[in-house]
Amino acid sequence: MIASIGCVLVVFGIAEMFWQNGEFDKEKCILEKEPPYVEILSREPNNVDAWYQRAIIHYDCGSYTVAQQYFEAVLSLEPDYEQAKQYHEMSTQKIEEIQLEQENLDAGVGSFELAGILFAAVIIPLIYRYYKKKKQKV
Repeated sequence: MIASIGCVLVVFGIAEMFWQNGEFDKEKCILEKEPPYVEILSREPNNVDAWYQRAIIHYDCGSYTVAQQYFEAVLSLEPDYEQAKQYHEMSTQKIEEIQLEQENLDAGVGSFELAGILFAAVIIPLIYRYYKKKKQKV
């Protein structure tokens, strides 16, 4: 419980620091937090804690695909690491949500394109005929 509260506070702290001009700067967030762990891993490539912290940074900064890969690295070194399993699953869910959002956006754009085609093919000729008949009556 205390660990999850700590994670929430860290997430809000990170989010506040890197929220600028209405946009979250994911790259700045990662660059600010990641270098110590990159350095540790360059010396100790099997350091589970460094991989885990690096994965958490990417997760907290919204880089879910990279986070998922790093959680997989943690689990390959220590298969029973429960928190890594949980975050790996949450990363997978986030990636799926983002993909679904993108598909929905793409479908929405497609709907507008279809509406435009229907408007051009059906409505415009009807309007043209209406005004043509109205002009003939005058």
